[in-house]
Amino acid sequence: MRKVEISELRNKKAIKFKDSNIPNQPVNIIDYKVQTTYNDEELAFNIYITDVITGPEDYINVFDILINAREDETIRFILSTPGGRLDTINKIRGLAELTKARTIAVIGDVASAGTILALSFDDIVVMPNIEFFIHNYSGGVGGKGHELYAHAAFLQKEMPKIFEDFYKVFLSPEEISDVLSGQDLYLNAEEVEERWEKVLMHRESLMSEANKEAQEEQNKAFISILEEQGFKITDPKIEVKITKKPKA
Repeated sequence: MRKVEISELRNKKAIKFKDSNIPNQPVNIIDYKVQTTYNDEELAFNIYITDVITGPEDYINVFDILINAREDETIRFILSTPGGRLDTINKIRGLAELTKARTIAVIGDVASAGTILALSFDDIVVMPNIEFFIHNYSGGVGGKGHELYAHAAFLQKEMPKIFEDFYKVFLSPEEISDVLSGQDLYLNAEEVEERWEKVLMHRESLMSEANKEAQEEQNKAFISILEEQGFKITDPKIEVKITKKPKA
């Protein structure tokens, strides 16, 4: 089965393949576990995650879209999932931070790790009357006795940090602690939207602080250059504005 190129989705070409080693084989449409479409009017990919989230090997086409999408494109994740594999979700989260495209989650009913995925993008659209269900992690391990103990000790130590990374601002520290203690948390559409606004405000605050620090570093560097050239700087609050040189 050949790889489907991103350009084929953009150009709406038929995504088909034919095995030349088998004579008279009919042409078939490639069947990915995660279905994707492309809207060329909106320059938008739609990725449909509507089942249990399985291993990373089933999400290669999703990773490929995130890696190759352009800055002028949007990637929409249409979510309705009971959760699933955390390693897959971590890969999607990481690539969503690196992609050039804008990412949006369109949230239906989500639970467990599905809620982590829903909070991993630039913005969300919440469908009405949804159920957003957060609970403590679940899973299983195998191996020799000391290996079981070591893994359990690792999870006990690391999961509070991981939950803080996943749900910070969206949940309060007290709520995170309650969930890790075994308390289930159900949220409706309005509650999700209200909490998401706090997440966006927090992100804007972090961005503003980062820009301020970058500006201060630019100022220090510029002042240092001027002083090396013999200039005396009397106003330490001088600001440097860096703009791109216009093209000829």
